[in-house]
Amino acid sequence: MTNDLPYLCAFCRMRGVGPAILRTLKQYFGNYETAWQANLNAIEEALIPLGKKRANSIMLAKTRIDPDREFSMLNKEHIWMITEDDEQYPNVLRE
Repeated sequence: MTNDLPYLCAFCRMRGVGPAILRTLKQYFGNYETAWQANLNAIEEALIPLGKKRANSIMLAKTRIDPDREFSMLNKEHIWMITEDDEQYPNVLRE
């Protein structure tokens, strides 16, 4: 199993990437690390309903964001992330 939090954090830093895109990427690729490592064609295929422009913007943002650095900054500030997979994630938000 991979530690997806740095990659989730990095995707969250991208303009225009919200819950719907995050869920789509995770469902398509299985985890955020694999989605992060995916090439343009794979991202386009995953995001077919959203069009090529969105995939291109994600690929461009990936060149400017370092997942490990972003996650380190959160840890340094004692900020923690939870995902839908975490036990602490509120059931109300899962619906």
